[in-house]
Amino acid sequence: MLTARYKHTAGLLTDGKVLIAGGSDDRDWQGLTNSAEIYDPHDQKFVATSPLNDNFKLPEESVQLATGKMLIAGGSKRVEIYDGDAKSFLLAAGQMSGDNGVVRGLLQTFA
Repeated sequence: MLTARYKHTAGLLTDGKVLIAGGSDDRDWQGLTNSAEIYDPHDQKFVATSPLNDNFKLPEESVQLATGKMLIAGGSKRVEIYDGDAKSFLLAAGQMSGDNGVVRGLLQTFA
């Protein structure tokens, strides 16, 4: 990885590459990082991509949507969507509320 990170999220993109984003940049999990990178298993290389708009301390889930975009939620009240074509994150409308433990159910409604 380009950036050491803990408790981050990772998700498989439609092109077979892996999006790795957020988490903590410190072993005590006090540091927050909004950085993101793409891992190409074919080339076995990591490449930086645009950062998240928000610091996700402990993102719970990343789910590929039917559009091929990647939704990231949990660890923040915001939900972001990674667009692989534009190589950037967009903030989804609105905010999450309540316990992050409901993230899986929320994501199923997006997929």
